[in-house]
Amino acid sequence: MKKPIIILTIIVVLGILYSIFLHKQSEYIAGEYRYYTAFEKYKAKEKSVDFAPLAYENDDYNLEKLKDKAKNEIDKLEEFRIELNSLYNLIYKPDNSLSDYENYIETLKKLNIEIEDNQKYYEWQKNDLTELNRYIDKIEQDLYSIKLYEADIFYVSSVINSIDSTATRYKNSLKLLELASASRGLKLAKQIEAENERKRQELIAQIELKRELKRLKKEREYNNYSNYPSSSYINSSNWNNSYSDYSSISVPSLPSYSTNDLPSLPSHYYSTNTNPNHVEVDGYYKSDGTYIESHMRTAPNSTIIDNFSTSPNLNPYTGKIGTIKFK
Repeated sequence: MKKPIIILTIIVVLGILYSIFLHKQSEYIAGEYRYYTAFEKYKAKEKSVDFAPLAYENDDYNLEKLKDKAKNEIDKLEEFRIELNSLYNLIYKPDNSLSDYENYIETLKKLNIEIEDNQKYYEWQKNDLTELNRYIDKIEQDLYSIKLYEADIFYVSSVINSIDSTATRYKNSLKLLELASASRGLKLAKQIEAENERKRQELIAQIELKRELKRLKKEREYNNYSNYPSSSYINSSNWNNSYSDYSSISVPSLPSYSTNDLPSLPSHYYSTNTNPNHVEVDGYYKSDGTYIESHMRTAPNSTIIDNFSTSPNLNPYTGKIGTIKFK
């Protein structure tokens, strides 16, 4: 009876010894699991000073890994600076287009998001360093190693704070560049709009000039026709004057739509039986942006058979024969 009790007691003792000296507990600290025994944790309460800080020299707590991460963040920050300078030079180029400024603004927004994501990572790193510092103070027995770790952790935290501060300045610069790009794009858009308006006004002026020249031409032709001798003149006693007096009458030049300007086709190819009443149509813009110049057309009536556009009627102003078949 005593033998089983002794064996059981030995097993219990061994289990206790294993849980104290061999079984390792774990904590997730600074991005990785840290292992220690109950005995190591208990022993760490009694701090001592060793002349050789072996824990620090062997980097038992993997602080170098966190230092490397901080160095990588410095390299990323340098990449942000280079890209920021490149965007600055591009935005202030004199030959940018509206699409260029839109692309710059989009790139600046993406860069701002990247910097904000990195700043979140800076906060995680600082939290990791704080956790690691508390863990070392709890588990490490050597005060010399603890103080060296504290100094390094403080230095790395200062570096990350400096990186975070620089990233904030870069974000402010990004906002200023975004405003500058939007402002220059708006200024360019106004210049383009003003230039388009100038061209439109120039086109309108040209159209008005053509209309005015056409009006003056018609007025001149009308004045020339008014110089023909009237029937009263012919029936007067002047009719009996000599032929030399009659021949001295000045005959005006025919208007531009006289039969002299008709197409050189046999008369059976076209017709001049159009509506004798003509009206002028002002120039206008179609829905697709095409400009239609002012022109002459027949006055509206109840039929299209006498229109210029009806075949085979002849347009005396353009010399073209109508193409619309009248049924």
